[in-house]
Amino acid sequence: IEHENALWKRVLTQWVLASTNRFAVHTIQDRDHLSRIFPQAKILVHPHPIYDQFPKAIGNLSPRADLELLFFGFVRPYKGLDLLIDALSYLKDRSIKLTIAGEFWSGINDIIRRIDHCGVTEMVELRPTYHSEEDIAEIFARADVVVLPYRSATGSGIITLAYYYGRPVIATRVGGLQDVVRDGVTGWLVTPNCTEALARTIASVSRNKALSMRPDIADFAKTLSWDGLSVALLSSLD
Repeated sequence: IEHENALWKRVLTQWVLASTNRFAVHTIQDRDHLSRIFPQAKILVHPHPIYDQFPKAIGNLSPRADLELLFFGFVRPYKGLDLLIDALSYLKDRSIKLTIAGEFWSGINDIIRRIDHCGVTEMVELRPTYHSEEDIAEIFARADVVVLPYRSATGSGIITLAYYYGRPVIATRVGGLQDVVRDGVTGWLVTPNCTEALARTIASVSRNKALSMRPDIADFAKTLSWDGLSVALLSSLD
């Protein structure tokens, strides 16, 4: 069911899914939701694999602060970018830069006004456009931490992309994000819809701490392969 939901979308989705006899989902939450709709369904759960086709960064973007944060992907209301901007207002005495890179679903003017209202204009770089794979490599290479302050979620390809580049994530305890973030190991989990908790977590992170997590991120990323998904799918047919 889409995040921006409507009755006709729900009816159409359930009509299409009703013709299916096997399912593959990325999260435990998706499995539980699907089971409530189709109690007899056969469901495989496998985390979203790591994207591995992206290029390595050349290093065109240099760090501008002691801590570089990244919010990446389509900007949609449920992803909580406004909460992240509010959290930055608690951290104006720190050397922090946030890059917002991605196309906006809607509301870009509201975000620009919020950045100005919170007094964090100097802390934020807005890149509201489509990015090539080469651009993505540079943007992630400059980041120390990728932030996902989502209000709700199923899974996230952004987290696996962050892991591909060895970056820890700060994510909220919603949906399937909890399945793929090992708190204190590959990133940090925070209470959703709480700007103070988000600000405290950001304040506790340093570049050195983020760097120290890369070996654990690399180890965890090995469990999120496309080969692993293929094997799981074929095994589920037995």
